[in-house]
Amino acid sequence: MNRLQRILIALILVMPYGIHAQCEDKGTVTITICDMTVIDGDGDTFPDGIINLYDEYFNATGDNVGIGTWNDPNFDFVLDPNTGDVNLWGLSNASEAADDYTYILYQNGCPDPALIMNVILGAFSGTALPPSGPNSVNAQVCNSESPCTDIEPYNLFEALQTTPSPHLNGSWIYEGSSPSFVEIDGSDLYVDIPYRPGGGIIEETFTLTYVVPGIGSCTPESRTNVRVSVVRRPSTGESNPAAICEQDIINGIYDVDISLSNDLYLLDEDLEGTWSGSLNTVGEVSNPADQLVNIRNIYDNLISTNPRFGYEIFTFKYSAKKRSGVCFDSETEIPFIIFEALRPFGQAQDRIVCRDGTQPASIDLLDELVFTTENGITYDYQPGDQAHWSFVSGPATPAITTAGVVDISGLGVGTYVFRYDVDASINCSGNCPTLSYKSNECDASFSSATPCGSESALVTVVITDPLYAGEDTANIELCMDGAPIDLISHLATNGTAVYRGSNGEWTDGLGNVIPNDFVAAPLVGSQTYNFTYTTTNNGSCVDEAQLNFTVFEPSFAGVGTSIEFCSDAAAFNLFDLLTGTKSSNGTWSGPGGYSESFMGVFDPNTGVSGDYVYTVPANGPCAAEEAIVSVTVNPKPEAGMDFNVTLCQSEGLVDLFLLLDSATDTDGDFYITSSNTLVDQGILDLVTVSNSTLGLEYRIDRGNTCTPDMAAIQVSITTVEAPMVSDQSYCILEGATLQSVNVNSNMDFVWYESLESDEVLSADSVLKNKTYYVANVDPNGCESVRVPMTVTIFNIGAANNCKPNVMDGVSPNNDGINDVLDLGDLENAFPDFQITIYNRFGAKVYKGRTGTPYFSGLSNIAPSLGNDLPSGVYFFVFEPNDNINGAFQDTFYLSK
Repeated sequence: MNRLQRILIALILVMPYGIHAQCEDKGTVTITICDMTVIDGDGDTFPDGIINLYDEYFNATGDNVGIGTWNDPNFDFVLDPNTGDVNLWGLSNASEAADDYTYILYQNGCPDPALIMNVILGAFSGTALPPSGPNSVNAQVCNSESPCTDIEPYNLFEALQTTPSPHLNGSWIYEGSSPSFVEIDGSDLYVDIPYRPGGGIIEETFTLTYVVPGIGSCTPESRTNVRVSVVRRPSTGESNPAAICEQDIINGIYDVDISLSNDLYLLDEDLEGTWSGSLNTVGEVSNPADQLVNIRNIYDNLISTNPRFGYEIFTFKYSAKKRSGVCFDSETEIPFIIFEALRPFGQAQDRIVCRDGTQPASIDLLDELVFTTENGITYDYQPGDQAHWSFVSGPATPAITTAGVVDISGLGVGTYVFRYDVDASINCSGNCPTLSYKSNECDASFSSATPCGSESALVTVVITDPLYAGEDTANIELCMDGAPIDLISHLATNGTAVYRGSNGEWTDGLGNVIPNDFVAAPLVGSQTYNFTYTTTNNGSCVDEAQLNFTVFEPSFAGVGTSIEFCSDAAAFNLFDLLTGTKSSNGTWSGPGGYSESFMGVFDPNTGVSGDYVYTVPANGPCAAEEAIVSVTVNPKPEAGMDFNVTLCQSEGLVDLFLLLDSATDTDGDFYITSSNTLVDQGILDLVTVSNSTLGLEYRIDRGNTCTPDMAAIQVSITTVEAPMVSDQSYCILEGATLQSVNVNSNMDFVWYESLESDEVLSADSVLKNKTYYVANVDPNGCESVRVPMTVTIFNIGAANNCKPNVMDGVSPNNDGINDVLDLGDLENAFPDFQITIYNRFGAKVYKGRTGTPYFSGLSNIAPSLGNDLPSGVYFFVFEPNDNINGAFQDTFYLSK
């Protein structure tokens, strides 16, 4: 039966009445295709990898399924949804799980699948290309497919045939141990074949296996071996262009043969290449093996014809031929760029302009420069983008043109400095070269600024007036502070700019030369001087000015200090504490209204701490002066009087500071007299004291100017005998209290919850399962040590005598006997209790807790709320709610 017949039968099966298709549910079927390369879907004897899902279902089950539309939830797009044809060769991976390739058949009008087919596809690792060459390789490649990379990966799938394509969920394995092998990244093979000198082809063959895993009944895996020959391409190395400044050549740095193969110029090149040079290298490379060149020879040839060459490029070339048809030739150029160096220039001497009416209106600064001349060639540099003038300093900012012309017509007296900066790129006309060249057959470029240094020079223009001595000046008052007096600074001027040359001279009335930095002789009060200042310009222009001034003695307050005294120290004089030069015409002031004459008497018993200021009044231009003595008065320590004190040993830790009188200073320390031991922070532990008396000493030593003080303390320690008591046990129903405990003591005693507690327990405290502490108390209130007493409370039923005793009858007749259900000890023992009463039919008639009226024959629960209950047997459930005792129940009789 062919496929067409099966489809017709399926149509008949699903269209019994020609109206509606009958929905089928064929479940899930799994088929296995181990070798897709032999599948011939169209039967033309040429495998095409196409299967039909209808056919495969019939082949697997012998059954037909009605036609419909196939759906591929994995979106592999190898399925024809109408015919059910699946192109297995279009699937990229072999099956790794049974449901990797699932196809679902939906029939018209049916919401659920009619059939789910899982196709398990066996692994296919591909077919290697036919081997060729003497090494029987499947592929021969260059280790670099493009000229600009050293190592490029080779895609190993290119060594396999493309029809059908191998599954891609496999992995490549290198079958060898060559050190040239680097790694396999996915399907990319990386190898690094080392250079081996000697010429000839350099290649290495690598054997690799592609492995695709299989599942199910198919073979565990599919493997394909390939041999790949990798040829190393020739390398002419990486070049490093050299930028050379002419000055380095002139200095002899390059006047020696250099090897072009030096790593400074060429790196990682093969040795079998050949050398050549450009036309302007003047035969420095004499043959293909010559790699030694002398840059100085090239330079000398260059400047012999073109001394102002700017820059010149000289290129040497290293070439290597390919060794295999799969690779290519390689070429590397090594450029050398020689840049013309700037020659120095400068100003011969300062330009002096005298404002005497003959001065020019402008100056061409370029005329002030002297440029270098060599061999009849002047190396002058004209202003432009690479050479420009700038103003450096001066009393005003002059106007300057690009060409360097300065307008000085409005400039005042002063020194004006200009700078001419020339950048070395002026020799490139401002456009230094960007060089394109070959480096290991790669296109490379090199942009170089000139390595030569820039040059600059300063041009100084001094604009001056005839030397002006100043105006006659009198009645100047100066304070003699010991520093020299700059006489010229005190001469008045006529309001114009003043230039007093170094040839000016001061003289006194007798013609004696006086230095400008005049130092007055020591004086008392004041002294007046008269001096003359004379200037000369070129020995013929004289100007003169008179200076009259008075020097006054300054005010001296001395140098202050800081000092400490105890409040019981003797009085002293503040003036005696000042050091240095001090005048006796000052006065003292200080805190609290302190005011004294120059001696400044101070009594620490009445004085206060603070800054005391000694002020000497002003004298003429000499300002008043002050000096400060900072006085600290330390209070005398007061440790108080000796005293005795009685303490109870049961007090434990005692703060000794609380025993001190309120007038006693509290910054001291307590010591045990017998051992001179410090009582830490003044806290004494009486429990550790074994004697009935203890001697203490309270000491205050502030470590300042005051004498330490101390007081003796005699401590009497009272010890009280402890009571005797044994551990106790009670039934919880007893509601026992501390009053119930038998204590063997002949004095008063008190109870505590813990050793540290300060709260005395009431004798009415109900006992619990815990440890209590009892201590005797003497008539003075001293306690003994606390003695522990452990109480054990038996729960209900824990002992024969610990059982609840609840009345068995209630007769509410108001005779005062059994009128209510009295819980007795239960209510006291369990304050959180709850009781529920039921009639003989199990109906709840009463519910109560602490505070609820006792049961008296009346119901307090709906629906019988308020009813007078009939006589009869009732039972109750008592819940202690103490998280220890469980609920229990009992009965009683209600009699009316």
